[in-house]
Amino acid sequence: MAIHKNRFKTITVLSGKTPVLGATAEEWDKALVGNMRQSLVEVKLRATSGVKRDVTKASSFDVATFVGEQIRSH
Repeated sequence: MAIHKNRFKTITVLSGKTPVLGATAEEWDKALVGNMRQSLVEVKLRATSGVKRDVTKASSFDVATFVGEQIRSH
């Protein structure tokens, strides 16, 4: 395996068409990031359109205690 001493001495800007590991830089970007803007819009929409709850009437639920009680009762 050859060692390239000068490989990282200069900065290279990749274009969307630059080949990287068998795909273009643009394809890698889409695969890794996806459509983040649209995903965030959908998350916000779901969060704002959900059931509105009165926080003062909320009850807490301790999963560990519940599971322990279920195990002991059987």
